[in-house]
Amino acid sequence: MWQHQLESPLEFEWGPDRAGGPDAASALPPLPGGCRTYGELLHGSASSIEWLSLVKDFAKAHLVSKVECLPRDLARGLYYSTIACALVRHGQSISRLERSELVTGFGWMIDQPWLDPATRELMVQGLGRLGEQRGA
Repeated sequence: MWQHQLESPLEFEWGPDRAGGPDAASALPPLPGGCRTYGELLHGSASSIEWLSLVKDFAKAHLVSKVECLPRDLARGLYYSTIACALVRHGQSISRLERSELVTGFGWMIDQPWLDPATRELMVQGLGRLGEQRGA
C-alpha cells in the first residue's frame, strides 16, 4: 500500500473535485517542477515546503479522524516522511512535535517492513538532523 501511495498523483487528492472546488484548487501553491506524485515530492530533486506542509496536514487529518479513509499506518507514514523531508531537504521544521516525539516517529517508520529503501534513508537522515544516529 505504501508503494501505491508513493506512486499516486498529488492531483488525485488535491484536484478541483477534492480540494473544495475550482476556487480552492486555484489557491493551492503550484506543484514543484516535475513533481506529480507523493514519491516525487518526497524523493525527487524538486520539493516544496508548502506542499510538504499540505500533505503533512492532510495526513494528520486522517490520523485524528474517526472515519478511517486512509489506513492509519499509511497516514502516519505520510505524516512523518513529510516532516523528515522538510528537515533534510529544506532545513525547516513543519511540525510542532517535540524532538523526542519526532525521534520516536522516525524510528517507528524505519522499523516498518513495508517501507521502501528511499523513505527509510530519508528517515535515517531525519534522525541525523535531530542529532540521533540509527542505521537503515
